[in-house]
Amino acid sequence: MTIRKMILTGAVLLATATTATFAQTQPVYSGHQHLTPEQKMARKAEMKAKLAAMSPAEREAFRQAHREHRQAKLAAMSPEKRQRVLARRQLKRERRQQG
Repeated sequence: MTIRKMILTGAVLLATATTATFAQTQPVYSGHQHLTPEQKMARKAEMKAKLAAMSPAEREAFRQAHREHRQAKLAAMSPEKRQRVLARRQLKRERRQQG
């Protein structure tokens, strides 16, 4: 094997190893916050307190804005993703009714 082939082989191996290592160390970004159970409970209590402090008209306006935001997000999705999201919502709703 010539020196040229050895250098080329080494460069290919180095590039492959570097790429594989880089791919393993990069976190997968899902776009969602990952909260601990304590953080979830605190956030839920915070929202309950916020809603309790609102007047009935303000609560209704807040909920209506939330509904509109969710509908806008659904409308912006591809049909396949929208179907997955709606199926996940339905499954979540069914679990909530069972338990």
